[in-house]
Amino acid sequence: PVEDQVFYQIPTPNELFTVIKEIGGKGKEELMNPIANTEKYLDTKFKALNFGVYSADLAYASCYDLGTVSLEYFKAVEKMGDELDISAAFDESVFKRIEENINNGDSLLTITNDTYFEAYSYLEENERGNVLALVVAGGWIESMYIVLNLAGDYKDNNPIVARIADQKYTLDNILAFMYKYESDENVKNLIAQ
Repeated sequence: PVEDQVFYQIPTPNELFTVIKEIGGKGKEELMNPIANTEKYLDTKFKALNFGVYSADLAYASCYDLGTVSLEYFKAVEKMGDELDISAAFDESVFKRIEENINNGDSLLTITNDTYFEAYSYLEENERGNVLALVVAGGWIESMYIVLNLAGDYKDNNPIVARIADQKYTLDNILAFMYKYESDENVKNLIAQ
């Protein structure tokens, strides 16, 4: 029954970045997972986790108007999507839209957000929630890594610190989502980690 369905609010990686940019944070490319690392992820678990990581990096690059860097990270996301057999989630026009908007950060942010949700929906509709759980976790972990490195020194009234503290609710939500797929050994191990 519909009453028994639970819906999870899964954040997009760029939500935190947008807030930090508004506060005045600056983009630091060195915080992103290097593109060369895509060759290191050989099994489904690490490919799915890092699809999430590179999606977060793509959102970060888009948010901070790192034009050509965004294109490189989109290629990495596309490559990992092919390896995870979720490339059908990406419309052919997405790559063209990114190229056309490479110097328009707001448009890139919208496109990366759309791409993330398309991949999310595709995995959900094709009953690949176990892979989706890993993707979401990877994106959140990378987002937190970047945000924590941008936060600076702790100050009680720092709005970034407040946003980081609010992530305890997001983490609870992500874990609740992951528990739906804990029968998958990769998801179960990630929950434990």
